[in-house]
Amino acid sequence: MRGGTSVVLLVDDSESDLRSIGDLLRKKGYAVRTAENGLSALRAALRSRPDLIVSDLEMPAMDGWTLLRMVRARKEIADVPLVFLTRLSGDEERLLGYRLGVDDYITKDTTGDEIAARVRRLLRRAREEAGRGPAGRALRGDVDQVSLASLLSFLDLEHKTGVLEIVQEGAGGAIGRKATVHIRHGQPVRAEVGHSELSLRERMFHLLGWTRGAFMFQTAEVRPEAGDQPSRVAELLLEFARRSDEAAGR
Repeated sequence: MRGGTSVVLLVDDSESDLRSIGDLLRKKGYAVRTAENGLSALRAALRSRPDLIVSDLEMPAMDGWTLLRMVRARKEIADVPLVFLTRLSGDEERLLGYRLGVDDYITKDTTGDEIAARVRRLLRRAREEAGRGPAGRALRGDVDQVSLASLLSFLDLEHKTGVLEIVQEGAGGAIGRKATVHIRHGQPVRAEVGHSELSLRERMFHLLGWTRGAFMFQTAEVRPEAGDQPSRVAELLLEFARRSDEAAGR
């Protein structure tokens, strides 16, 4: 950060994208440096550490995936937030990015104001999480980019233990209901959804129906409590799929 101005390293092999997105961010008050591929970006980041890296995925010399791995492997820049500018739409590809340490995704058809809002949010988050290192960062994303079903499968596969928070998006983008799921070794053991008196399974089925909003998973100790009702993710997802099919008349 130079004199209070956040530095964004923009990485893309498209001159037009570098120019249009770069101009947008400069108008919002950011100092923008550019690189045409991952290799050039890595050199630039090591030479002068940026506050944020915004990178395309498909580039010559070094693509975005390799850049992400290299950034996370270098202690000098390992905690620099990195966001992919992409056309990816599949949950599996996005979850691979989260596993490797990406902080967010911005699709290439996103409006200029939304790109600026995402950048602002990422920089604020980075300041809040400064000093924790890459292992201490929360796993964050949007439900409309990665479904809760895919996220739960990922946490189950990785045997993660921690707290998953979900904020549902209401009409007009307003913040709606919030939910907290305590997960131990990949399995939900408690879920708080308003003042619901439903069982854990029914609460999870309710959450799986949420299609808009944001999630955050933070690794943490989850101590056993009286009344815990562990539910196997695979069984939850199978039953949710069955209910969804019935509701759709299939």
